Amino acid sequence: MKKLLLLITLFINCQSFSQTKFGYKVSIGSTGVDYSTYNRFLSTNNGVGLSAGIFANIEAGDDFYLQPTIQITRHIATVSFKADIIQNQPAYSITAIEYAVNIPFNMVFKFNSIELGLGPQLNLAFSGSNYFYSSLDSKFGLNFLAGYSINEKSRIQANYSFDFRGYDNIKKTAIYLSFMRTFGQ
Repeated sequence: MKKLLLLITLFINCQSFSQTKFGYKVSIGSTGVDYSTYNRFLSTNNGVGLSAGIFANIEAGDDFYLQPTIQITRHIATVSFKADIIQNQPAYSITAIEYAVNIPFNMVFKFNSIELGLGPQLNLAFSGSNYFYSSLDSKFGLNFLAGYSINEKSRIQANYSFDFRGYDNIKKTAIYLSFMRTFGQ
């Protein structure tokens, strides 16, 4: 109990003396998968992804801030296998759905109302629907963003992120349009 009170006190003090702002983020976008093995019978299509989470804007200068974010995402991709007449295999498709926690840590530069940023991202998948996504998968990647501050509390951001290829030769990509709003005054 004492530790919890200490943490709450530190949080309140950090809020009152620093230029750190907290907020929420909701996103919709296009998500996909790239399976990097040459296969003329394999094609992939993007799906619609959703995301929601919280973020912090930590001012590190006049026109520069750090933006760590924690968000729950839903990635969807459809992988189609074309018919192979030689081996007598019919065409079929698999729709892969993944739920994950994405943790991007962006460095954001602000030019008047325009924001540009980039940073590393950790993707922790905790649920997958089939072969292309495992149930306990973690990958590192990069996140790029461009945004516009509507006012002091609200902004719109476009994010492009991708995971580095792992041992499974699968790279996940996402393009999201996000609405962000900070709490408080």
